Amino acid sequence: MKKILFLFLLFILVYGCTDKTIKSYSYEQNATILKIIDGDTYLISLNGAEEKVRLLGIDCPDIEKDRMDNFLYLGLSKEKIKYCYEKGKKELEILLLKNVTLISDPLEMHRDSYNRLLRYVEFNNTDIEIWLLERGYARFYDYRPYCKRCVKYQNLYADTVNSRSGCLWNR
Repeated sequence: MKKILFLFLLFILVYGCTDKTIKSYSYEQNATILKIIDGDTYLISLNGAEEKVRLLGIDCPDIEKDRMDNFLYLGLSKEKIKYCYEKGKKELEILLLKNVTLISDPLEMHRDSYNRLLRYVEFNNTDIEIWLLERGYARFYDYRPYCKRCVKYQNLYADTVNSRSGCLWNR
């Protein structure tokens, strides 16, 4: 009985992969951003279908109360959070409402619990997560296990906060 259960579990592990599994390799896809939902979530067109994509390794402020709390504990005011949310979203709309490259991470799930694709986003060889962190529109988001770029994002976030630069952190 144990052998049968083991073989069944092995079969599911090998052949039962779904979109929510971790891939062992990274790959790139071209997509068009249709709408900036918020700083870290976009509506995209991918292979003729609409999808939502969530950026890996960062978290941008949101103006919904339960999401705003994630930034209030950092000592930021509601006014500062709302201002940076709006300013960052407007800048992203100018920068990103066009073709971009989505890059998967072999250490991350393919999709999150909201069925959004989990990807890095690049435009003209610019890592959008780094762009957002450098301008103070995002904070590092502590994934476990870390994404491949997370150590770089964590260090950049710490530098931005410590230097009090960017929208959220300047005083």
